Amino acid sequence: MSLAVFSGSKGFRQTCRSWSRSRKINAYILMIWLAWVTGVMVSITGWLYIMDRIPPSVWYFVGMVIIWAIQIQCLTQILANRISLILYDPEKARTLKVCVALIIGAINVSVFIVWVPARLQISDSWVKANNIWDRIEKFIFLLVDALLNIYFIRLVKSQLVANGLQKYKRVYQFNGLLVCLSLAIDKALTFQVATIGLMSMPNDAL
Repeated sequence: MSLAVFSGSKGFRQTCRSWSRSRKINAYILMIWLAWVTGVMVSITGWLYIMDRIPPSVWYFVGMVIIWAIQIQCLTQILANRISLILYDPEKARTLKVCVALIIGAINVSVFIVWVPARLQISDSWVKANNIWDRIEKFIFLLVDALLNIYFIRLVKSQLVANGLQKYKRVYQFNGLLVCLSLAIDKALTFQVATIGLMSMPNDAL
């Protein structure tokens, strides 16, 4: 809840700054709020499911996958959008966004195909397939996230710092530190250990 409040307040400040400059809601702001709302929805409904307040059903599992798919698409497109701002090549920026959307979209579809039947326990084969694919797709997300962040850092260095814009040197250093901390702690520990640990619980829906 505290993280939701913190991220929501930061999103609100960014929305206010964007509105004061352009007087319109752009795609970046829309994706921020979609990611925030879907994240809160997944957290609340997931907790209610674990507490047996929401019964298992095809509608619940399909709804969870749809919400999760929107959240993941928004989060990765936010990273791609940040990169496109300093790419200075509209064609490359569009290609990047489309490629990221297709990769994540393919994973989203695969989760629909594998995860929902596994949660409904249609057969042991689906459950076993889901146990394997669940870990693979999470590793793919980790890889995509890492590559996008590393690409962003390299662009900041090559396009801005190397061209004499020294005011971005601190941005480069700070983002490099944040990415390292995020990938080393948040992803390697929180994401891999906690998420895989959750999948090993008796109720592994999350």
